[in-house]
Amino acid sequence: MQDTDRNYQAFLKELAKMSEFFCDMLSEGRQQLYWERMYTQVTMDEWVYACGQAIDRETFHKVPLPAALLVYVEEYRQEQRDLEFKRERAAAEQRQLAAPAVDLIPRAELVTLIRHLCEDLEMRGPHGRPELPQVHTRIRGYRTPLDADAIEERKAILRAQAKSLEEQHNGTPSDPR
Repeated sequence: MQDTDRNYQAFLKELAKMSEFFCDMLSEGRQQLYWERMYTQVTMDEWVYACGQAIDRETFHKVPLPAALLVYVEEYRQEQRDLEFKRERAAAEQRQLAAPAVDLIPRAELVTLIRHLCEDLEMRGPHGRPELPQVHTRIRGYRTPLDADAIEERKAILRAQAKSLEEQHNGTPSDPR
């Protein structure tokens, strides 16, 4: 803060509030020492914040030393940096939203690229449209459905296996297929 009479009076006013609150009357010499130590290191807003925080948070009934007050000043500075960062981020987001959308690849070219890709992968469906691969061919262990003749044959095999297991369980030998 600048070494002006107005700043000096405002500084002393906040210091007097702290002095009164902590029941720690400061002599003119101590007040001058606080001014000399602090006026080059803080702004008036930072000083007011630090004094208020000291009143709110200090537990010892003495005016805090300048080093303790500078901790509060640093908190204030960090809060201000955080607020500025949030403002800048919000402004950047607003600029991004306000900017016209630009297609990196024109739509017609994108459709052509997709068609060529589908042709390369042999993914043509009815009417020449791209067709996605069948999901069941990608699932491990999935069996495609059997035709009517294969179903009867499969049933016969399963019946024979069931009969064999039943006989083994009952203790009689069987002829497994």
